[in-house]
Amino acid sequence: MLKSIFNCFLHALNAWDDYSGRASRKEFWSYVLGSLLAFIAAMIFDLAFSMLLFPDYFALSIVVVVLLNIATIALIVRRLHDIGLSGIWVLILLALSFEYASADGRLTAGFGIWPHFSFSMNGGAQGLWSFMPSIALLLAIVIGLLPSGKKAERYGDQPADCAADAHALSDEKENDEPSEKEATS
Repeated sequence: MLKSIFNCFLHALNAWDDYSGRASRKEFWSYVLGSLLAFIAAMIFDLAFSMLLFPDYFALSIVVVVLLNIATIALIVRRLHDIGLSGIWVLILLALSFEYASADGRLTAGFGIWPHFSFSMNGGAQGLWSFMPSIALLLAIVIGLLPSGKKAERYGDQPADCAADAHALSDEKENDEPSEKEATS
């Protein structure tokens, strides 16, 4: 089962530039789990590195977040296709994913499809804006939970098992490499 989840995560990462077709719920949730684990591993590395050598060093975490967000956008577009919606709806998630202002009114760097929960204690418009990433997170969860739509056929066939696709992709790469016999002759 873990191999299947890992293969689905790799399948979603390999399709970082594929905005057509559909993505199953299994691929979506495998990607969520895999990206969460990748981010946690990057944070542990950064924290250990910053404690030993450089304070406030979080370069690996930033790179991981940027790369995962690129793949996440493509995955959500394919997931929207699977539930029968146009991929253009991902723009709503992107707009809601920005944390527009912090409690003291400065622009913050809170961007991500999987945003953190944040609330402003002083209320007002700033409190509303800081709540927007939480709405994006809830919408992403709903997108991940909805079953395939009846109108989804226009976006392609029912998504195949991503674990089988990832295995087939690795088999293709192995077949592209020349064997030792071919290389020596």
